[in-house]
Amino acid sequence: AYVPAGEDEMRLDVGALRAVYCYGPVSVMAEALRLMFEQEVEGAWLSSDGSRCWGRLVRPSPSWTALRILQHRAMADRPTAQAWAT
Repeated sequence: AYVPAGEDEMRLDVGALRAVYCYGPVSVMAEALRLMFEQEVEGAWLSSDGSRCWGRLVRPSPSWTALRILQHRAMADRPTAQAWAT
């Protein structure tokens, strides 16, 4: 449950959530993360002013997953990584 200052408790319907955005020094309990994984709710941890993204939790996408694996493998090869960096 989330309780804004001076307001009554508010319950969120996890099944209806698509994304959660956390601003500033925010922690998320393991149970909340489990629910986010189960319901495929995306998450982002941002700086207090929202100008920097510290991390993201995104839905699995088979096409993107394969692409990321190939990118990591390619960049693990030092000559390839150096060629792309210049």
